[in-house]
Amino acid sequence: IGFFLSFTVFLALNSEDFCKKYLFLDGEIITVGGYLSFWGILYIILTIYLFVFEKERNIKQINSSNKEEKLTMSQVYRIGWNLGKQDNMLQLTFVLLVCKISFAAADNVTALALIDRGFKKEDLALFVLIDFPLQILYAIVAGKWSNSKKPLSPWILGYKIKTFLGLLCCIMVYYFPYSPTHLHHHQGFEDKNIDKMVYDSIPLYYYGFVLFTTLLSSFATTIMFVSQGSFFANISDSSIGGTYLTLLNTFSNLGGTWPKFFVLYLVDFFSVRECIHENNPLVPIGTCISQDEKTICKELNGECITKKEGFYTVAIICFIIGTILYFKIKKIFNHIQTLHPNSWAVSNYNPNYNESELSKKS
Repeated sequence: IGFFLSFTVFLALNSEDFCKKYLFLDGEIITVGGYLSFWGILYIILTIYLFVFEKERNIKQINSSNKEEKLTMSQVYRIGWNLGKQDNMLQLTFVLLVCKISFAAADNVTALALIDRGFKKEDLALFVLIDFPLQILYAIVAGKWSNSKKPLSPWILGYKIKTFLGLLCCIMVYYFPYSPTHLHHHQGFEDKNIDKMVYDSIPLYYYGFVLFTTLLSSFATTIMFVSQGSFFANISDSSIGGTYLTLLNTFSNLGGTWPKFFVLYLVDFFSVRECIHENNPLVPIGTCISQDEKTICKELNGECITKKEGFYTVAIICFIIGTILYFKIKKIFNHIQTLHPNSWAVSNYNPNYNESELSKKS
């Protein structure tokens, strides 16, 4: 809900075009400054409230004398370190860190590529608004599905869907219906897009195509997230509170963050963009890759034209890597989801933990 309010709702209500087209208002409802000020003040108020009125609860465990024993922060992290060195945790960590490579290009570049070609970001935000109530339904279905002996089965299906969407997004971007303006930009170049049908506006079927991929991606993402969360909840040992879950989710979030830099870098690396003056489109002024070059091009009354799109190359590379990883990931998940919860218990990695506590878990 927080992501939805801070991204989709804000993007929509901050857009003058969206508010005029769908809400019949004269301008945007929310400004960037007002939005940041509101949440900044609320954040400070909540922080002060937690600091003053909420007290830290001591972390306790049962020691070998059946007495409750407080755990210090260093002890908790030492347990986490020992836990992370085990084979099953290493395998899970490996999957969490590399699994999102397969759809990194589709998730991070598709929307940018569509907007660059003329698709309005307000329309993309509208699709997410449509998708939001469906995500609740997806979560309910995935929750019931994950409540089984193989809670990671929905995750594996979602991974296959997301990997396939990498190719589908390539097709969607490649067959973007160019407007007469785009056709004018490509005159004089050997570009296959010139032979495409030209539209005065984006046709309804293309909106349907984008909406379909948005909903399919959302479905796959949701079942992966719920399935993963269910599995984490099953294996996490409550004796160290939320630290166990935080550790697992940190690896998961890191696995989705680190590929972004390389994907965006490689898209620019494989792309060929030139600055063209409208009076002489056959002679490029220079390259148009970095933001500085784009600014210079604009100052020279030129326009940046993409002759070769690097997104396709990167998306295909991600698809190949994802396909190879799929067989390894499936093998790992089929193994670790059948392990007994005691295999993940903190008691295995803390000598002070009472052995009787281990038997209670079984």
